[in-house]
Amino acid sequence: MKDTGALPQALVCEGVSDPANGSSFMEKSLKEYKSPFHIDEYEKDLEEAKRLMKEAGYPGGVGFPQVKYLNNAGEPNDSIAEYLQSAFKELGVMMEIDTRDWKAVSEAQKTGDFELSRFAWVYDYDEPLQLLNLFRSEDSNNCAHYHNDKYDSLIETATKETDGKKRSKALHKAEQLLLKDLPMVPMVFSKDNYLIRPNLRGIQHLPGGHCYFMYCTKVE
Repeated sequence: MKDTGALPQALVCEGVSDPANGSSFMEKSLKEYKSPFHIDEYEKDLEEAKRLMKEAGYPGGVGFPQVKYLNNAGEPNDSIAEYLQSAFKELGVMMEIDTRDWKAVSEAQKTGDFELSRFAWVYDYDEPLQLLNLFRSEDSNNCAHYHNDKYDSLIETATKETDGKKRSKALHKAEQLLLKDLPMVPMVFSKDNYLIRPNLRGIQHLPGGHCYFMYCTKVE
């Protein structure tokens, strides 16, 4: 089967989940790399995806094999899987949702026994390598089974580099390789919704999703 590059083009992040407006991720992508996340140009991207399918010999999805998406049960996972199914259908591509428990999904990801699969990661602390390390060839969490010698070299450079600007440049080059090779497609940025009483002060809510209440004070 020829790699069309069309499936990622048919996806839109808007309405599924978006990066925070003004975030360094969005700002850097727009300024230096002309962000590949065209959340306001879905119809244009969809037409491009259809063109790529036709160019690859699958006009309207004719002749393109059914794909299987490995999913672990629960929300929002099930809703995302159904969205992917409907998005691919726009290209004439049928997608089967293979829903299993997390243990079975994890095992399949480790062995590479899947076609497409949901995967998520939460930073332990605010550091780009917390995510980018996942795509090193020898990383035990490289569930995409991605291998690119140039990427590995850039990550090694960033790991050893002590100059902040040079390190950042190597990390962004590595990120752009991921967005070119697409061993994964960034889909969802998790968000937390919570209520706080107006008389509580000092709650710490970290980017990784952890809430700390040990320093809270109650104002009467």
